[in-house]
Amino acid sequence: MNIDKLAKIKNLNTREQNEISKFNIAKIAKLFHDTEIFPDAIRCWLKSNNFSKDNSILVEFGQGPICCDSTFSGTLLNEELEFWEFEIELDAKSGNIVEIYDWKNITKEISVTEHAKGVGKSWGFLCVQVLREHLQSG
Repeated sequence: MNIDKLAKIKNLNTREQNEISKFNIAKIAKLFHDTEIFPDAIRCWLKSNNFSKDNSILVEFGQGPICCDSTFSGTLLNEELEFWEFEIELDAKSGNIVEIYDWKNITKEISVTEHAKGVGKSWGFLCVQVLREHLQSG
């Protein structure tokens, strides 16, 4: 399916909306897998919590300044199908972790269903599909 063509359509059906959502999830997962979007301190911290490019994907990502420091936030999905939300602040000069504001398992809050009324596949279901494709290709 041509995502660029779909993105230009105003009234998408459920299947088309799901395709665009899955494409966007896969784009973030690929960014996590193919690049070093996290500084060393965060990569080491994630590894110490059993998250790696081999066994998990990033499904949401945000980065922004708070005062003079950098904050990284997002959601990871691991091979146990657990969603983990995080927000980590780094010192801009040293690159060390200043504070971990958020690190929690939000799996129970995420709907993972293939047939949700009105939306088709839920966002969580699409994330799981992307993870399974990632694990199969790795």
